[in-house]
Amino acid sequence: MAYKVVGIYNIFSDPYARGRFSVASEDSDVQVYAILSRVNVEPMMKALNAFQRTLERLPLRGKGRLADLIIETMRPRQLECHPVNGVTILLRPDQSIERWMWAGAYERTLVELIKTLLAPGMTALDIGANIGYFSVIAAALVGSGGHVHAFEPVSDTFVRLALNLKRFPWARPYQNAVGDRIGTATIHFNERETGWGSLLPNYDLPLSESTNLICLDDWVARVNISAVDFVKIDVEGQEYRVLQGAVGMLESLRPTIVAGKFGDGRDVFQSKKQKTADQLKGKMVGTTGFEPATSRTPSVRATRLRHVPTACR
Repeated sequence: MAYKVVGIYNIFSDPYARGRFSVASEDSDVQVYAILSRVNVEPMMKALNAFQRTLERLPLRGKGRLADLIIETMRPRQLECHPVNGVTILLRPDQSIERWMWAGAYERTLVELIKTLLAPGMTALDIGANIGYFSVIAAALVGSGGHVHAFEPVSDTFVRLALNLKRFPWARPYQNAVGDRIGTATIHFNERETGWGSLLPNYDLPLSESTNLICLDDWVARVNISAVDFVKIDVEGQEYRVLQGAVGMLESLRPTIVAGKFGDGRDVFQSKKQKTADQLKGKMVGTTGFEPATSRTPSVRATRLRHVPTACR
């Protein structure tokens, strides 16, 4: 029987493909369904995962755009990536940041820096953890003798963070925003890219929800934290407030810090609030989009750079 298919449906989105093909006649519709309903999607997904493992490790430019094209075409229900051997992170295909994670194209300099800085037994804090990409990497590197504390305020994103950290008993997720005071705050975000949540109102972040706000000095005392070796801060313009709420921790525990830029373009070493800046005595790595920049604290510069990979300097 001759027929003409006038609609296309992607079997990766629905293994049964029921009722998703439109054809020229009722009989041919039955035939098309009979063919597609017997397609085994599992081998195709295995092939996609195998391709991901190869792509993730290739030092190619444009991997993020390639990932966008592949995922838009194949439309899988869920993705996974493996930034550290033996580790799996579950991802959402509709989030562009997570598609770049899938390709191994997301913040590659920071990933390599974390792999260089962290060692078994260390304690790491991830402030603005999103779904836990860096938290999981940290948990794998510090091992069961270490600790990872990951903070993410957006509810839906926190659920994904908790899911990704579930296999690491030594990693704990907290549904909190972090700043310079204790109380409540409003977190603004966009469901199209929930990883870009911010406490700062923004016309690109139309959704919002209330969240608990903590400061690290109070949290360290309350949870009885005796060591912090590494802190990653990415809170979309509130980095300096996080540090203002952590002066005591920085003075006593002296962690290595990687922080993003402020919303106004200043980094943590260029603040006009010099009195507070002078109190930030940890071994710091200032960043511009997580490309390491020079610290304004000469006394710590040599110590800091010994820990930074040559390719990252």
